[in-house]
Amino acid sequence: MTILHMVPPSSGMLQQHIELVDQKHEDGHVRLRQDVRALEVKFDALESRHNALEALAERRAAKPVDLEDVRVSWKMAASMIAAIVGLAASQWAAMGIMRSDLNDIKASWTTSMDSQAAKIDALQKAYTTMLQEQALERVRLEETRRDLAKTEGLMTGRKR
Repeated sequence: MTILHMVPPSSGMLQQHIELVDQKHEDGHVRLRQDVRALEVKFDALESRHNALEALAERRAAKPVDLEDVRVSWKMAASMIAAIVGLAASQWAAMGIMRSDLNDIKASWTTSMDSQAAKIDALQKAYTTMLQEQALERVRLEETRRDLAKTEGLMTGRKR
């Protein structure tokens, strides 16, 4: 308990306190009414805007778009033309880059094919040479066997 509670309030102090509380209550009530009025004004504005947009949507839904009614400003037309030219230029540049890449791939592939063809030719020649050398070696081996058999026949006295 505070000292104010222990001391009985005088009627003058009580009257001042009641008037102060009443004034605060009245001020709060005035601010509340002002806030409610401001919200009502905002709500009315939003409601009228909503109604206008609904009416516009209904008019647009009722009437199909006719291209003859479409108007384009010169700035809009210039920006559309610039966008189209820009897209065409970028596509043209991309195609040029792709052509260049394809030419590089083709040149690389041709070089690779030529290199592989040269390797295949070299391997075929080496294989043919090896087969010829083996055939020659077989002939020499057969001649050596015959010579050896003759020499053995002469040494043993047998004829073959």
